Amino acid sequence: MQIQDTKTYAIAKDVVSTFTAAKSSKLARCTVWVNLIVAVVPSIVFGVFTVVFTLQQNA
Repeated sequence: MQIQDTKTYAIAKDVVSTFTAAKSSKLARCTVWVNLIVAVVPSIVFGVFTVVFTLQQNA
């Protein structure tokens, strides 16, 4: 009975570790995308503002 419990525990532990690795991998990908968006959006907003402001000044 002890051997079966050990095997079951090992399988359950493997499943949990696989799930945890997949979850952290998904979280890491999400974090990368969020960092990329946070880095790019201010540049785009400032660029659009600059172009619009320049066009208004020249009009």
